[in-house]
Amino acid sequence: MKGTEEELEADEKCNSIAIERAEALRASPRHGGANEMVVTTGHEQKTRAEHVAWCKVRALEYLPHDPRNATASMMSDMNKHPESARSMAGGMGVIGMFEVANGAEAVRRWIEGFNE
Repeated sequence: MKGTEEELEADEKCNSIAIERAEALRASPRHGGANEMVVTTGHEQKTRAEHVAWCKVRALEYLPHDPRNATASMMSDMNKHPESARSMAGGMGVIGMFEVANGAEAVRRWIEGFNE
């Protein structure tokens, strides 16, 4: 079994928030819109923006109590999409690991700093 009913509801809420946020960003004039790559993960299709928004929501759930796992979550999830994985390859993961030593607020700034 995947989890309790409360956990499943929380996952659904996080996913819907991330998708709503990503859709709003995709509609913005500064964003690439329909020209973005779409990746299929299971039965869902996600653009890079949608995926990054989803990563942020999941990682921020760990804060403020567990900055180490917040960083690990962000790094792991970012590597699951070919366009966002490039962000981790450029040293951003290392910076995230260093931010753990600076505390939860530093990790929050690191996570929120990723462009969708």
